[in-house]
Amino acid sequence: ENQPVGKPLIVTFYSYKGGVGRTTALAVCAAKLARAGKKVVVIDFDLEAPGLATFLTPSQVPVKGVVDYLIEKRVLKEIKGFRDFFLEAHSEFSGRGQLYLMPAGKVGVQYLEDIASIDLDLYARSEGNPVIELLREIQANFQPDIILLDSRTGLADIGGTLLFRLADWVVFFFYNNSQNLEGLQVIFETLFSKRTAADAIPKALFVNSIIPYHSEGDAA
Repeated sequence: ENQPVGKPLIVTFYSYKGGVGRTTALAVCAAKLARAGKKVVVIDFDLEAPGLATFLTPSQVPVKGVVDYLIEKRVLKEIKGFRDFFLEAHSEFSGRGQLYLMPAGKVGVQYLEDIASIDLDLYARSEGNPVIELLREIQANFQPDIILLDSRTGLADIGGTLLFRLADWVVFFFYNNSQNLEGLQVIFETLFSKRTAADAIPKALFVNSIIPYHSEGDAA
């Protein structure tokens, strides 16, 4: 992919439903890119069910992350210690490259309260949009080759619209059943109905999950 000089490739991983292997695939992709010599930044936007830290930084306990950044950004004009929101993966994952993870945050009672307090106008394309500002700060602080975003499932604003519009590529994971396909249809309708003339259309890659499907009525 030919990117403008200095602009990282942004790829969003999305699934309408969980359990399709989206996060695992992203972690593997991040490690492979880093081992190939790339500088990779991964952001865990799956705020209700974060899990990337378990894959990429298993020996490190997140102290700060996406939720903390969004709350501090709302209060402070300028955040000091930006790299404190990130964990660096061990060389066994990153190889000859570099791999940084911005986890969702430190999961606990306070984390749940913080999620509930976040109220963002994520459709806005203004200078004050905190997610857009986050990506700009990542570019300035890390100069990554690629940024991978693990999106929330379902129709949440932060997953269903903004992370698509900011991406150069969107990787859609799904099961080939009516529930997943109907959900993807709604996502596409939402994406294009809220699109402005200034919005670029991201390229798309569809991945039919190979993980065995279990309906909600099946035993775990």
